[in-house]
Amino acid sequence: MAVYAYASSNATPLSNPSVPYVIDLEGGDSYPASITLYGAGEDTADPAATFTFQWTMIDPPGSSGDAPTLSGASTSTLTVTNLSAWRNYRFFLQVTSSGGGSSEASASAAKDQAFVTIQVKGLYSGLTKPAAGERNWQSIASEWVDEIDALSNEPPAHTIAFHSDTTATGAQLNTLVGGSFAESGNTALHQHRGDHIPVATTSLRGTVQLEESPGTDTPAVLVNERIVFSGSADFSVDNLGAQVDYIQKQSVGVSLLPHVLFYVKEDLTLSEYNVTLLDGGLSSVTTTFDLVTAADAAALNAGTLTAQNLTVQVSAASNYVPVTGSKTGLSVSLPAGSFFGIALSTSTNLGNEELRCLRVTAHATRKVAA
Repeated sequence: MAVYAYASSNATPLSNPSVPYVIDLEGGDSYPASITLYGAGEDTADPAATFTFQWTMIDPPGSSGDAPTLSGASTSTLTVTNLSAWRNYRFFLQVTSSGGGSSEASASAAKDQAFVTIQVKGLYSGLTKPAAGERNWQSIASEWVDEIDALSNEPPAHTIAFHSDTTATGAQLNTLVGGSFAESGNTALHQHRGDHIPVATTSLRGTVQLEESPGTDTPAVLVNERIVFSGSADFSVDNLGAQVDYIQKQSVGVSLLPHVLFYVKEDLTLSEYNVTLLDGGLSSVTTTFDLVTAADAAALNAGTLTAQNLTVQVSAASNYVPVTGSKTGLSVSLPAGSFFGIALSTSTNLGNEELRCLRVTAHATRKVAA
């Protein structure tokens, strides 16, 4: 019987051990304010064992200015802050079981699963610097060799005049490379085209195509659209199919049916929804609404909707005044072709005619690119 330690940047280290946390400086990443590493233990003799934890950083930076700050070194989660150097940071976890055994204490003898690495990829080439004792870095060494071999094929440093086909005067060259409009006789000396030109962002210049692609509804510009849905209901349909002029629970089988329903034409992410009753009923009435979804029209027509358990509860402070409530901080993926809506799920006074004039708004975002 044995005790094993598992470390990872994944929140489930037992099933996903040694997953590295990658910071790709070349790809535009910046050093995060903090990184959480996760640990777990396994006692093969006692599946119900609990564990104590001890994290160690292998090969800490020699410069105190580059040394990260570690918090929670004796807990199952290690928080790493103040990263600033281009190098790999390697962490080793040892656990002690409530049954008395411990995982391997020697970093040189421990299994790979007891280690997790924060990998920092370089700003210019995306290369990494392995930490001392880091294992399985043959692929890293191959990247070094590829980069060195590519450099050997590049021309040596030289000036523009070095080229035999250069005929432009010095003044023209200064204009060409000096950041000004480079023209000769109202003709551009050079033009930039092609996919290598970056797309414009809110902070950086680049290319922007304003027109939509012909025959499609997809904008050709990188955007993050904010979309607001709104709808209302002034009556409900009861389980016998009768219309009642107030808001009551609607359902078929175990599925809640929405009072206000929206169709999703393109992939969206729902971030918030709000419900308002212009007549909130008696002050003693507490009403709960929920977000419900249907995968497609067939599911909707069959009455097969899924309650998301993302509820909003409203209650009137006095008789018959408007009440409102919001569910914020959501990140619900809504694929194209699906439906979503808001349904009354529970009420302390179901069936009484006090809840009227339901108004719903929903906020979503849509990201599209050319």
